[in-house]
Amino acid sequence: VEQTPTLFERCTLLENITLGRSISEAGLENIFERTNLNVLLRRFENGLDTLVADIQLSGGERQLVALARALVSKPQLLILDEITSNIDSKTEEIIQNTLISLKSEGIIVLMVAHRLSTVLLSDSVALISNGVIVASGTHSELLKTSSEYKKLYSLQLIKDE
Repeated sequence: VEQTPTLFERCTLLENITLGRSISEAGLENIFERTNLNVLLRRFENGLDTLVADIQLSGGERQLVALARALVSKPQLLILDEITSNIDSKTEEIIQNTLISLKSEGIIVLMVAHRLSTVLLSDSVALISNGVIVASGTHSELLKTSSEYKKLYSLQLIKDE
């Protein structure tokens, strides 16, 4: 899932999510519940048959559509590139809850993030500086062992308050 997901304006929401792959109605419902897209779809008279060109989607809503698209393929490895960079805290919470459910299913999630609140639930965090891993471990371990990580975390806590 890219930082700025591509949605196809001349396609419906369903076509943007499935990209032609078949999925059961129950499978779609499960994905919509996990990504909270069921709430989004209620806004549109034509639901899944709504053309993307006919609606305004926020950055967070676009991210949720892209995440749903990724989940349709039932990935064993899900790569997320700055998925929470341009979203509000409510959408971030939805994404975090989705990631928790993926983790419980054994899906490996590789996430690139600058927003440390995104990585708090990670099993392992790698702090990269100038293309080099300078520290790795859990969030708690890095707070104790990496002054650079602790500094970043402190700066973001102050910024977020």
